Amino acid sequence: MQYQIFIVTLLSLTNLLKIVYGYSSGAPVNDEICTTLRPNHPGDPQTEQFPYKLRLNKRSVSPGEVVSLSLTGRSQTFRGFLVQGRNQNFEKDTTPIGSFLIQQGKENAQGINCLNLENSSVTHQNGEEKRNVTITWKAPKEKGTYVLLTTVVQSGKIYWVGYPSSTINVQ
Repeated sequence: MQYQIFIVTLLSLTNLLKIVYGYSSGAPVNDEICTTLRPNHPGDPQTEQFPYKLRLNKRSVSPGEVVSLSLTGRSQTFRGFLVQGRNQNFEKDTTPIGSFLIQQGKENAQGINCLNLENSSVTHQNGEEKRNVTITWKAPKEKGTYVLLTTVVQSGKIYWVGYPSSTINVQ
């Protein structure tokens, strides 16, 4: 009986540490996080001004062409991020659009398969402080207007959810 209590206590503490310290190896893949882009961190998302800069290298591309997104801390560093392409009507349509090209070992980024779509989102590989990261998104075959939604975690309780990039026209 004491052994069972010990195991339950150990598992509870392990889950508590994940909540308190976040996911240093990247966002976990589950439908809720993939849909809301909200990390399983304590506290509420920040509502004050987004202190990071999102810059696209192109705002108009052909289907299947790539776009680079740079995420830069103006005066702030960050520890984690989650980026996903979506239709410009992202508040109504939460389906990931396009895919991310991942170069292993570069930019501390890794692809994740949200809603079973390969590399439909990208997240951090570690919890080290970062000043900037550049990722590459491959536009879908379908023409339309899209955005890259970015969640940034500055620390365990300080994070911004789903900040949109400028629009990207696929024509």
